[in-house]
Amino acid sequence: MFLSKCYRNVFVVISLLILPVISSAEEAVSNVFLRNSQGDEIPLTVEIADTPEALRKGLMFRTSMPENQGMLFVWNDASVRYFWMKNTYIALDILFFNNGHFIGALENVQPLDETARNIGKPADMALEVNAGSVKKWHIDESWSLTVK
Repeated sequence: MFLSKCYRNVFVVISLLILPVISSAEEAVSNVFLRNSQGDEIPLTVEIADTPEALRKGLMFRTSMPENQGMLFVWNDASVRYFWMKNTYIALDILFFNNGHFIGALENVQPLDETARNIGKPADMALEVNAGSVKKWHIDESWSLTVK
């Protein structure tokens, strides 16, 4: 009995120490702006995925996402990036950027499809937003991304 109470106390202490770290990693939120050469601007609130775990998990297990929100994947270098929809329950548009400039998109990527997809161009950032956003916002290669 005494031993199980000690283990319970140790578990509570460890949980209290680890929980803030886990929560803060998932709450890394930033404002980004998509802008085109005509001055049109779309403000978005995004979660930043820049750690190995966040880059791997992405939007897995989400069942919805509000308008003008998304997840921004950030890498230290530009490379061809592959995305799949394993355990992802919402259809997405995935916009790719290199040095802040839009270089292409995967549109209307369907939930739970484990096919690895890419655009065949090196990217250092990718932005996941609700499916249909690329068409709705008329995104083309005149657009760029700014992180605030």
